[in-house]
Amino acid sequence: MSIFIDKHELAEKKDIVNPNLLTGSKDFTGNWLYLDQVKQKDKYLDFTAVCSDWAWNGISQFIAVNKGETFTFSAYAKGKAGSSLNLFITLNNDGEGGYKKVNGNPNGITITATGDWQKVSMTFTMLDSGAIQPRIEGNGTVPFWIAGLKLERGAVATPWCPAPEDYVMKSDLDALKAEINQLKQGK
Repeated sequence: MSIFIDKHELAEKKDIVNPNLLTGSKDFTGNWLYLDQVKQKDKYLDFTAVCSDWAWNGISQFIAVNKGETFTFSAYAKGKAGSSLNLFITLNNDGEGGYKKVNGNPNGITITATGDWQKVSMTFTMLDSGAIQPRIEGNGTVPFWIAGLKLERGAVATPWCPAPEDYVMKSDLDALKAEINQLKQGK
């Protein structure tokens, strides 16, 4: 099965290495939690960048994980020079979103913002099976920007790519074209 964007074949599905597990992370489309806390949108590189100032519940998605798996979470972030940004993975509460709260090693890290865009990442290994909610949070007093989020299996932060679900498969495109043709013919 081939992967296409705008009629251009990119790869065979089997060729995707270290896919992004977060869907819609180029422009924050899809099923994002707490997207309503966005104060402003802009562009950074080819990404939609969003600004937030909340201390808890950073913009994220629930991701099911298994004990022993290693992941790397990365993103571009920008905050006031000297302010702290926190990368977290754990759910705030057990049962949130219907998932079991689990721990990783580590559960989070703090980075110091430089005032400019910077690539940040954290690698962690799961101590339990359940779900995580990878996100970046501030302290609630200073706005910060995020863009180009990626969660991937393994211990290396590779360049951003979309999730396989973000690609259009040729088979899906063909089925959609057939359905449109049927509608045009009044069937």
